[in-house]
Amino acid sequence: MKAFRVGFLLLVFMVVKTTVVSAQEWFICLGSFMDRSNAERFKDDLSAQSVPSFVYETKIDGQSLYRVLLSESFSDANDARVLRDGIEKSLRKHVSINGNLWICLADRPYHAEPEKRIINVTDSDTGNPIALARLTVDETLHTSTDEDGNAELPDGLADGEHSLLIESDGHIATKTHFSTEGGAVQTPPVYSVARVVDGEGGSIKVVLNWGLIPEDLDLHVFSGSRHVYFGNMLSSGDDVITLDRDDIDYEGPETITVHNRNESAAYEFYIHDFSNRSNTSSTVLSKSMARVQLTMDNVYIGTYTVPAEKEGTWWHVLDIENGEVIVRNTVSDEIR
Repeated sequence: MKAFRVGFLLLVFMVVKTTVVSAQEWFICLGSFMDRSNAERFKDDLSAQSVPSFVYETKIDGQSLYRVLLSESFSDANDARVLRDGIEKSLRKHVSINGNLWICLADRPYHAEPEKRIINVTDSDTGNPIALARLTVDETLHTSTDEDGNAELPDGLADGEHSLLIESDGHIATKTHFSTEGGAVQTPPVYSVARVVDGEGGSIKVVLNWGLIPEDLDLHVFSGSRHVYFGNMLSSGDDVITLDRDDIDYEGPETITVHNRNESAAYEFYIHDFSNRSNTSSTVLSKSMARVQLTMDNVYIGTYTVPAEKEGTWWHVLDIENGEVIVRNTVSDEIR
């Protein structure tokens, strides 16, 4: 077979599929590693040589193996072999690959459409996008947001849960999580990080995000006889409670802040499915993928996710009593 010239080879490599792989396809394996960081480093070396690839995690006898696969895929094994045989010699010389190239059958190799591999970061108080936010995935992979608050996930993430740390000047460092399937983000991709609360005294900040259903979830806080929500966005006292943002069209954020919190006071936080308020047996709230982030005294405390498969339009998320966080995490058709 006539050998490919390197220039033509690299042009061929730039034809990258951008659809989610829905069936088994053949890929050319450029290298296998037991350590993910070594696989990522090798992928970066290939990228510097204009050879697009991604990391694919597989399991052999329970042990993770990280394969670096050429981004071009083939539905026919013979087509993959033809390209492999034609490029093997020049590719190995060009990018210092040791050993023979080979092909493998990858089932859903985590190479999704770019728009489905985006996490969007917004400000908790305004809902505006945050540019240059720093994201750390699984403690080792790094990316950042553009001017629209969008960050593309690193290549090669396996299906499942991933940890996420979001850092931005003027905001509280937030540890949360997301899930992927087929390389695409499955959890709601919008993450609103809490703005630092200025002033003396302790603070509480609760931020609500959810998915594309229902249209309107509402954040409520009760403290003694006080009730702060969209119908009463400010309650003063020794501590001041504010609803910083009311969102009525999907995703959020909706945010409540307690300024100069009272150490001896009790605060009860609820989420109400306003869209389905007339149907107390509705399960939409439990399917909303709602999550609440809690910070106290400008320190991230935790993220709480609505329980699945529950009937009711009220989610009792948590209470704070005498400065202690008490997680309730119950869904029902009534409040308090």
